[in-house]
Amino acid sequence: MVGSVLQLQEVCIKDCEHMEEFIVVKAEEKSYDKPNEILVLPRPNSLTLKRLPRLKGFSLGKEDFSLPLLDTLAINYCPSMMTFTKGNSTTPQLKEIEINYNSFYAGEDINYFIKMNK
Repeated sequence: MVGSVLQLQEVCIKDCEHMEEFIVVKAEEKSYDKPNEILVLPRPNSLTLKRLPRLKGFSLGKEDFSLPLLDTLAINYCPSMMTFTKGNSTTPQLKEIEINYNSFYAGEDINYFIKMNK
């Protein structure tokens, strides 16, 4: 399944009442010989999180993420979400963040936007 996820260009997750986290890295999947390994989602250019009342974050582990082609992020009605990731996230192409249907020009710090626009 991971291979399939890596090929997605648009990701839309909505109406999942009990989802608390989208990406969970289990201990047995971690590479302990590479402690600073970055998880790369190479293809998504659009990510939409909508009506996820219990979602606390995209990923709550300490892994770093790179979404090199992501240019649009929409987070709508995710009232429990306080952070995108607990690790670092790199989104060099990110141009727009939409939070609760308000659009903002984006820099790279998604966590800052989420905290400031709750």
